[in-house]
Amino acid sequence: MNTMKTVESEGKTYAHFFLSAMPSDEEVQFITQDKDPIQVGIFKRDANYHVKAHSHLPRKLDLEHVGEFLLIQSGAALVKIYDEDWNLLCAHTVNTGDCAIFLRGGHELTMLEPTRILEVKQGPFIPRPKDKTFRPTS
Repeated sequence: MNTMKTVESEGKTYAHFFLSAMPSDEEVQFITQDKDPIQVGIFKRDANYHVKAHSHLPRKLDLEHVGEFLLIQSGAALVKIYDEDWNLLCAHTVNTGDCAIFLRGGHELTMLEPTRILEVKQGPFIPRPKDKTFRPTS
């Protein structure tokens, strides 16, 4: 895949696809924008670089959309990105080492081979039916 692909429609960012090992000489490269509900960055540090012990200050978040991050640990999947009206915006294949960030709208995955995925999204966990809405079938 190319290094990075962004899916946008009408000035809104719906998703990003990128390699987990993006080639870059930058020490810190954020894939997401500051305003996105989930933040993903890649950090390149030399041996013995030290990150001071720290914690993040508490804050209340008001999220309009739940962000989701996927790392394809092995395998391949076809990912479809939809807008809020279920119009298809993009179909993209992800492979081992690829990442996807979903920021709004809908998404769908079809495994093209046995696939292992690491998923990260905002919590706390809310069981169905309060967590998801599904695309109507034709």
